[in-house]
Amino acid sequence: MSNVYFFNDAQRLMKVVSEQALTEVIQEQEITTAKSELLNDTLSVVVDYHDELKEAAYMAVRELDLSFYMYRIYHSSDSGDQLTFTGVGFAPDELAGYVVENLQVKERSVKSVAQLLVKGTDWTVGYVDDRLAAVSGEFSYLSIKEALKQLQALGCEIVFKCQLEGRGISRKWMDIYQQIGEVSNTRFTYGEKALSIIREQDRSQIYTSLIGRGKSQDVGDGQGKKLDFKEVEWKKSRGNPLNKPKGQQWLELPEMTAAYGIPMSDGSMGKREKVVIFDNEDNPEKLLERTYEELVACSRPLVQFKTTTLSGDAIGNWVTVHRADRGYHYETRVFKVKKDRLTGKSEAGLGDNMTKSASRNTATIHHELKALDERKMTFQESEDIAKWQSDVVRGAKGGSIIMMNPSDTGESDSRVPNQMVWMNGPSLDASDNFLVANSQGIGFIEGPFDMTDFKPAWSIDGAFNANYIKAGVLRAIDIIGVTITGSTITTDGDNHKVRLKNGMLSILNDDNEVIGSLFASYSSATGKANGVALQQGKNEILSLNTSNLNDGGSTYVIQIPKESNSNKPLINSRGKWQHDGDLNINGRLTLNGQEVTPGGSGGNNNWDGQYPPEVTTAIDKRAWEIWITAINQGHTKESTAGMMGNIQRETGDMSPTANERPGVPGYGYGLVQWTDSTKTYTGRDYMIGLMDQAQIKDKPDTIQGQMKLIDWHAKNGQWIPTGEFPQTWAMFKQMTNIDSATMAFLKNFERAGVEASGERVQNAYGWYNKFKELKPPVMGTAFKPPISGPITVTSEFGWRVSPRPPHVDELHNGIDLVNGNPNTPIYAAMAGEVVVAGNYPDWYGLYIVMKHPNGKYTGYAHNSSLNVKIGQQVAQGQQIAVMGTTGPSTGEHCHFQIMNDVWPSNEGFENPRPYILE
Repeated sequence: MSNVYFFNDAQRLMKVVSEQALTEVIQEQEITTAKSELLNDTLSVVVDYHDELKEAAYMAVRELDLSFYMYRIYHSSDSGDQLTFTGVGFAPDELAGYVVENLQVKERSVKSVAQLLVKGTDWTVGYVDDRLAAVSGEFSYLSIKEALKQLQALGCEIVFKCQLEGRGISRKWMDIYQQIGEVSNTRFTYGEKALSIIREQDRSQIYTSLIGRGKSQDVGDGQGKKLDFKEVEWKKSRGNPLNKPKGQQWLELPEMTAAYGIPMSDGSMGKREKVVIFDNEDNPEKLLERTYEELVACSRPLVQFKTTTLSGDAIGNWVTVHRADRGYHYETRVFKVKKDRLTGKSEAGLGDNMTKSASRNTATIHHELKALDERKMTFQESEDIAKWQSDVVRGAKGGSIIMMNPSDTGESDSRVPNQMVWMNGPSLDASDNFLVANSQGIGFIEGPFDMTDFKPAWSIDGAFNANYIKAGVLRAIDIIGVTITGSTITTDGDNHKVRLKNGMLSILNDDNEVIGSLFASYSSATGKANGVALQQGKNEILSLNTSNLNDGGSTYVIQIPKESNSNKPLINSRGKWQHDGDLNINGRLTLNGQEVTPGGSGGNNNWDGQYPPEVTTAIDKRAWEIWITAINQGHTKESTAGMMGNIQRETGDMSPTANERPGVPGYGYGLVQWTDSTKTYTGRDYMIGLMDQAQIKDKPDTIQGQMKLIDWHAKNGQWIPTGEFPQTWAMFKQMTNIDSATMAFLKNFERAGVEASGERVQNAYGWYNKFKELKPPVMGTAFKPPISGPITVTSEFGWRVSPRPPHVDELHNGIDLVNGNPNTPIYAAMAGEVVVAGNYPDWYGLYIVMKHPNGKYTGYAHNSSLNVKIGQQVAQGQQIAVMGTTGPSTGEHCHFQIMNDVWPSNEGFENPRPYILE
């Protein structure tokens, strides 16, 4: 998991940022050469901009054991659309704020000493390696951080961790090991797990013999003498690693002298010798042991490996390194890990850490300085003079350049140079801009000199931070063989941007909102890329366009409209489709606004208002409307007849307003006599409540609305299977036996108190025999064109580029007609009632809407004058207006519409062409 947890100054959780919003998460950990230095631990994070994160003071990442590594943020930057944070392990920084006044221990366990050091803080001691030897020492007036470094120098390694619960840190603890890590089975083999293996060797500090010196001892004359191990005897026969007789003040590895010693004129090899000092060691036996450990470490060339892998190993683990073409086969330790927590790619340092530490350098004293080591006062005076001279030479006493050492910044007492500083004033205190070069690289500090504000510009491994390119022009740049990881590339276009980030190509508008993206799709089962996806932005369109012939613009051929989403996917298309092969449709199919159903006639579940000439009486007309609507809903003729036989028994005259006892709760209403069993509502009110649940918008007292309700009600609890009859409503629709269909509807849907089954079956056969051979009128013949011919269509129905500025895509919800006469009469396309007649200057100008017997509406827009009023009954072909160009129009024409409601949504308009021109 690559989440990063951000905290405020009180270490309370502010926000958890997931991998999707992260560009870079780089964690670096290093076990230093000297144990007197704690584990180096840093975290660098680049995250999408979020206003809340600007106040973050800490950040943390979770490990596999569910513990957390936490970091104090010492530097952050805002690049506009991203925030960059750099942090260091928070524990040393926090423990530097506590002081140990006076603690002296002798032969105490490491765990008890550590517990005494952190007493009174939030920190506790967790795991402690039981192989660690007892320790002795004095911790006086120094920070807990420095005290732990002193404890670690006695032969252990410390790791700091914390645990997160709720919105804060619930536990902070330290684990203490003899050595961090364990023997791992990991093999770093070149060309397999290891992408690269680089071997480095250092022969500059090889010594085969050491003289160990310990803590200074008071000999009574005011002079100090350092502890030695001259009187300690070692014998291999007693299990000691070397033979050392009493009286010998040095320890030598003869086999290493033979290999790496000083060549003598007689052909032999002389020992390479130096003095090592352990100022806090007051036990001769332990001094000898510590000297031996140092001798083993410095008696051979140092070998270090750098490797780049796709999956590294834990810091401190022992692993094997293999590169057959170079003959490298080593078992060695991971002392440094640089891990990209987003990609899993790791860079590991293996073997000997060749970084020279201040503590090792100051612990090495050559034989030539032995006499000076015994002196006190006079040496102190000369040392003070040397320090003064050194400070003048290196700029510490003034100047615009200073060579600094750890004692200048309070890191330690070492005066070994570790960084060079250039400044804009005569001294550190008088300057506010600094250029610093050190082991991290070259960087800058703005404001008072504080290394926690150090901002790297050019890292020591050659990485250059492009944020510091603030002037000039980059010219003639060739980028060859580039791999861009964890980066964002943004280019500007006209009123938009193109961004490539984490493998996703996105188009952004002026408000930096994504309006469309191209990216890889992934399998939910395997997590692997399995294709390419093109996705619209929220409330934006996505289209495949073809070029306009005249103006150089484009028009969509296939379009996902802005209203589309995962819950309601929509797609628009236009043009002539050519399809080869099978076409499978799961869902509804409509042609010219009419739904095509299995076995149906291509209707839209609605009756078209037309009767065969054989249907003349009122009851027959109502029955025909039920018959044709049911068939359009997917019923067979036999199941339709069975349902109609029941409806006639319930209503008597097939009327949708049949009312058993008007105004009295608990009695039936409508085609199937809906009844409230609780006797709370009248039948009509109960039926209307069901229509609201079903979201049926038709008027309640219509056959169309009630037929939709029967279909919905059967699917939602009213159909209860009994006996040998069909178990589902879908099975009932496909029945081909009239007797069975009539009884199935009675038993499973109606459940009537008085069955009268014989009457219901007789009714069913009657309707079946009357209607089975009749054909519905051909759809479209009922409407006539609203103007006389010859007719020209100037703009078709559907999506188009608007002819009016700003020329955006729009749904043209009608068809534009002209005949050469700008003042031609406008005629009613079908008989009906005028429901709208008025002026809408910002919309349709002078506008008329008529309601027709088939349930549809027609609209006539942009007229120059109106000849009818609201409520007027109009015959087909009667003049209702004169053509014009009122409202948002570009010329005289009739904008003619066919729709399913007076003020429909875009889905309510139908293409008029099939009704009047085909």
